[in-house]
Amino acid sequence: MYPGRCLPRPAWEQDGLGGGPGMIPFLLEVALEAQPADVDSLIAQERRKLKALQEAQRRDMEKLKVLRRKERTLGDKLLGLEREVALLKQHIRTLREQERHLTRQIDSTRSILRSLRTSLLGHRRALGRHLRILYIYGRPSLLKVLLTSEDITEFWRRVQYVKAVEEWERMYSEALMREMRSAQKHSALLKARLEARRELIVGKSKKERTLKADMAKIRRILTRLRRDRKAKEEVLGERRRAIEESRRKVESLILAKKVRGPGGKFVRIKGELPWPAEGPVAERFGRHRDPQLGTWTFNRGIGIKVPEGTIVRAVADGKVILEEWLRGYGQVVLLDHGGNFFTLYGGLRDVYVGEGQDVKAGEPIGTSGRADALSPPMLHFEILEGTKVLDPTKWLKPR
Repeated sequence: MYPGRCLPRPAWEQDGLGGGPGMIPFLLEVALEAQPADVDSLIAQERRKLKALQEAQRRDMEKLKVLRRKERTLGDKLLGLEREVALLKQHIRTLREQERHLTRQIDSTRSILRSLRTSLLGHRRALGRHLRILYIYGRPSLLKVLLTSEDITEFWRRVQYVKAVEEWERMYSEALMREMRSAQKHSALLKARLEARRELIVGKSKKERTLKADMAKIRRILTRLRRDRKAKEEVLGERRRAIEESRRKVESLILAKKVRGPGGKFVRIKGELPWPAEGPVAERFGRHRDPQLGTWTFNRGIGIKVPEGTIVRAVADGKVILEEWLRGYGQVVLLDHGGNFFTLYGGLRDVYVGEGQDVKAGEPIGTSGRADALSPPMLHFEILEGTKVLDPTKWLKPR
């Protein structure tokens, strides 16, 4: 598509370096202002700069790899610590639950001990009262029991009763003592277990604090590494853009080196130049507004509507200084007519001439085609004075 179409300006027309219309004045400006030796020097200088940028980029890439590797290693370590802390917390929760359970058991055992002590104390008091009675009245002898009994059966029953009471008191007292000793032993065991759990909780909690401190330290290091990595990525992005710009400059300087030609008297034949091809002007020079989109574009030349394959001729004597494909133009031939005047022929299908070749006015330089697959058959024609574009219709023969 030629720049005269009523479409938004393409990117290459905005930056002026990626090929297309913006490239032509840049090439002409460099070619006209610099001597060949100066251009060679600029190319060498720019190549040295490009090499230095590429070497710096290589070093930055190595540093970035190291930063990313460290970041991954620390990230894995942090993840491992987080898992370990999670397991510790789970273990501590289990230990605290065991601590609460043991505390409840100890409290229950203490309650049992209090009850046993109360029972033993009551039994001992009753036994004490019994002993006082015996002390006061004395222990009844078998003879007294026999004499106070109605018969031998009652005597025997009373003797057995006294023995049973004494045996029961002894056994009951011993049972209470055994239960108390068992409860005390169980309480001591529970207290030992509780103390062990508390020591474990203290140890695990201390380890958890240590791990959390390590995690905080790693997070600080990771934050710094990520900041350094992002900064290095930004530097690399700037470096890539600088390398791309340097490459384009080298390419542009190499192209500009070609854009030089002999003097001439092109200006004297203004208004009498032959048309490069026979056909109506479909796209005129200058600014155009799309009535539907409302956008403005600038056509640097004119578009001559001709069938594909139409012979395209040089409008004046000149020298081919550029024969190349340019984005937005398609295949292009640029002629230097001397005196700072140039003509450009775009959208060619076939090219009959090569760079450095001298051509005569009216000599075929190629055939017309399209700027791209979406454009209609068209010859794009420009006239330039230095880097300034001129209206071709004011230089061509009226018709």
